Amino acid sequence: MRNNLNDAKNILPVNKIDLGYSTRRALRKKKLGEKIPDSSVLKFHRDCFASLKILASKLLEKSPAAYPIVKALRYFDPSMAANDNCRKLLIRKLLTTLEERRHISSLLTDQAEKQFHPICSELQEELKAFSRRTQRVDHFWSHLFK
Repeated sequence: MRNNLNDAKNILPVNKIDLGYSTRRALRKKKLGEKIPDSSVLKFHRDCFASLKILASKLLEKSPAAYPIVKALRYFDPSMAANDNCRKLLIRKLLTTLEERRHISSLLTDQAEKQFHPICSELQEELKAFSRRTQRVDHFWSHLFK
């Protein structure tokens, strides 16, 4: 997966993690009542960070984004469909996954692949003109196939 939690550029520094109002208030009260060394507060931040990292990795592990079929559905992204090499690879992965799981027959996968490439070639300009900032993917595809 692209979400590598061990890569430093994908995670915030420990001092940038917001622990919330209640935690900050409790730490301030504790500091006022008895002196807490800054090293203990930093250790607490690190422990929270480690727990958050474990939680995030578990969520990513169980996420639908890890499934092959979900990864293959990226071909619905018009920018991917506009790229001939990407489109061929992703549609093949999607159809292979669907056929292996017996969702569609091998005859249907062959037909779908043969029909999909010419359609995308014809719509190349529209695919390239797609903008995520101004358009939704579902609206884009439904508009093209009306």
